[in-house]
Amino acid sequence: MDINELVLIDGIYYKKFTDIPFTGKVTGKIQCSFKNGLLDGTYVEYFDNGRMENKGKFIKGKKEEIWYYYNENGKLLSKGNFKNDVKDGSWIEYFDDGKIKEKGDYRNGKIFDGIGTVNFEDGSSYIGALKDDKKHGQGMYTFPNGDQYKGEWKNNTMHGKGIFTYLNGDQYIGEWKNDKQYGPGKGVISYEEGDWYEGELLDGKMHGQGIYRSAIGDQFDGKWKDNKQFGKGIYTSVNGDKYVGEFKNGKSHGHGIYTTMNGEKYDGKWKNGIKHGHGTYTYASGDKYIGEWDNNKKNGDGIYTYVNGDQYIGLYQNNKRNGEGTFVLANGETFLRTYQNGKKIFDTNSNNYNLM
Repeated sequence: MDINELVLIDGIYYKKFTDIPFTGKVTGKIQCSFKNGLLDGTYVEYFDNGRMENKGKFIKGKKEEIWYYYNENGKLLSKGNFKNDVKDGSWIEYFDDGKIKEKGDYRNGKIFDGIGTVNFEDGSSYIGALKDDKKHGQGMYTFPNGDQYKGEWKNNTMHGKGIFTYLNGDQYIGEWKNDKQYGPGKGVISYEEGDWYEGELLDGKMHGQGIYRSAIGDQFDGKWKDNKQFGKGIYTSVNGDKYVGEFKNGKSHGHGIYTTMNGEKYDGKWKNGIKHGHGTYTYASGDKYIGEWDNNKKNGDGIYTYVNGDQYIGLYQNNKRNGEGTFVLANGETFLRTYQNGKKIFDTNSNNYNLM
């Protein structure tokens, strides 16, 4: 008898045109036994080319014990155990070239230990090692939104070394602990406003050597600490201004050189983003000031040298000359001059030189 001579009604097989559950054997492409309308015993199914497609055992209509599955060329695709019609026990799947595709232990139809593929209801998927029905070991997880993590897992959490690739192409390579970036790593981060960072990270923060570029074109290339510029770096403004030097907490701090787009330059000390301490400022005209700064202004002793070689040596307060100072002219002549809040109030210049 051929399987096509039977009909399946509510899970029970009947011989056509009868109402009695079938008991007996069928032959042909499907070879098996039935008892009271249920598959019972060895089951073998063949492809049209005569090669075996699968082989196993039914007990009271349910798959039990070991089963084998093949492709049309006779290559083994998978083998494993069933219990009560679901995968339960050791299973292994192969690629067409014979390499292992998936290997693991199943319980109640789900892979429990080993290497497996799991597709979740939310659209996410996992391919990798499992232990006690949890992601554990090396594996790749694809999130519902398309983000992907490939690396080490522990008890269903990203834990150990791994690579996280965002849908937009951003990437983090480094250590993870309990699903969070942990320890040193490297990455590329893009921000909604168009800024991006590429470099070293620590616990998910910019930390170490890295490049940050803003959406408008400003750029910092240097050291970072806890998401702030810290240490030596180069800041380049989109307008052409440039700072090369030390930073602290995101601001120029320590020694640095700031060059403007029109050629002016400050080479000296900085504090919290402003000129503070000893420094040299060279103007676009060629004039130069060497001296003390406070709160971004000339404050204290300083020497101002004009492009023609004349010099003023004296005190400054809030960017203005204040108190007694000495002029040393390029021709060697010297004289004293007293200022108050930037205005000349007395000098010993008998030749009435027109100097500030």
